[in-house]
Amino acid sequence: FVTRPGSGGNAYTCTTTSSNSCGATSWYQRMRVADDDDGNLANGTPHAAALFAAFDRHALACGAAGDATNQSHTSCPVLAAPVLTRTSSPAGVELSWAPVPGATSYRVYRGELGCDRQQVPIATRTAAQTSYLDDSADAPLLRHYRVQAFASNGACASPVSACMGAPAGSRLTKTGHRVIDADDGIPEPGETFGLAATLHNGGGDAATSTTGTLSVVGPAHVRILDPQMGWPTIPSLGEAESVAPQPQLVLLPQAQCGQTLTLDLDGAASNSAPFSSRMEIPLGSSQRDYTRTAIVPIPFLTSTPVQANFDVTDDRTIADLDVTLDIFHQDPTQIIVELTSPQGTTVRLHDRGAGSGHGIETRFDRDTAPSGPGSMADFAGQSLLGTWTLSVQDVDGSGVTTDGYIRPRTLHATIVGGFGCTPQTCAEPTPSMAPDLAVARVEDGGPPDLVLTWSAVSGAGYHVLQSQDPRFLTGVNLIGNPATAAPLTVEDGAAGTPGLTFYQVRAVNSCHFEGP
Repeated sequence: FVTRPGSGGNAYTCTTTSSNSCGATSWYQRMRVADDDDGNLANGTPHAAALFAAFDRHALACGAAGDATNQSHTSCPVLAAPVLTRTSSPAGVELSWAPVPGATSYRVYRGELGCDRQQVPIATRTAAQTSYLDDSADAPLLRHYRVQAFASNGACASPVSACMGAPAGSRLTKTGHRVIDADDGIPEPGETFGLAATLHNGGGDAATSTTGTLSVVGPAHVRILDPQMGWPTIPSLGEAESVAPQPQLVLLPQAQCGQTLTLDLDGAASNSAPFSSRMEIPLGSSQRDYTRTAIVPIPFLTSTPVQANFDVTDDRTIADLDVTLDIFHQDPTQIIVELTSPQGTTVRLHDRGAGSGHGIETRFDRDTAPSGPGSMADFAGQSLLGTWTLSVQDVDGSGVTTDGYIRPRTLHATIVGGFGCTPQTCAEPTPSMAPDLAVARVEDGGPPDLVLTWSAVSGAGYHVLQSQDPRFLTGVNLIGNPATAAPLTVEDGAAGTPGLTFYQVRAVNSCHFEGP
């Protein structure tokens, strides 16, 4: 709030925010005085109706909405909003605007949280000064500017200008991706699926004509049927997902659940520097936890082991297994703890040794090795399916300790393959014949082309593959997906491809499963 002279020379001031000292009426009056432009509160102020409504919502306003003092009224000249432009230079951000008729000064505002957030005054300019250099700007930091014109009466202001971000242009980064398939959004061997990517624009201008291209990093058993992507206009500080048609990818049956599909996305907008991003998409998760929370008491002396079970319904092969235990006991040197698999393999986790925490609070085998006999590696290769038994014995015969408790515990399973990933099949047989491929160099007056021809396989389509790896295990690109055995021309291929490049043609069925 500000202190401003009122009618008749009165000044409305307040030295504290306490309503006991100033009162709601004083604050309401102060706001109206600060808003007034002609020294006459009786005819209202430029924003009197809005001020009344704001205070009235809290039962603090004076009078009624229909009172003349609570009507919006102004004697200010009409000032147009400045038309702001900006450019970036080594010296900073240069702002300029055309003179506004009737303006005697201008105020420059800046914010760093976007056009829809608060901006603060950073400079005042005279009527003759219609530019401003912000030389404090940090080049990588996006800032937003507005300018407002004022008449000789400081209460008379124009609307603020349109918001301008600086530096100019767009700055694109990938923030997310989405697998588009028929069921669970998890790529699976044998499946053809779409892929969408979301970009964020951290630049001062909307990103226009944004395009990108996908390429495969690994594994080798992936084919991109159409690697091109496009996006709608992405506003400053906004996000947008790529638009249809999305790229279609084929995960060949030779891929394995548990692998990670790695792709590179490269692109640019018409007003941005190129961007590049890597996407890693797991083919199912290789890890899953099984937690049980029921508290199981441990008598101070056990005649038979106390048991707590994990019932697991996943029939998956174990690659690695850990178990986290929270067993409360006054003296861990008196207890024996064992874990038994559904197949009957038993590993002694703790054998009357020193504990941790309030008994045994640890993760075997990541943080603490089992006492033995046995190790957690003994479970590798077994199935998770069935009942896992955790057994605890208190072998203290003195009876000097109280009961203990088996508290929450978790099996941490890493499997061969991946949870949520089921290889897909195709109703059509995979082609069994390999096309015969020939590559010819064709002179056409410019850089020579490469023309690929191959023998037809009945009822098949084709994948035309290119790689610098003669085994076609890395860097495999699908350069053509023709439905017939028509020749395929690689424009300027003799000059544009690397010095040593290999080609393959494989017959495919309607699921894009490749033959030899």
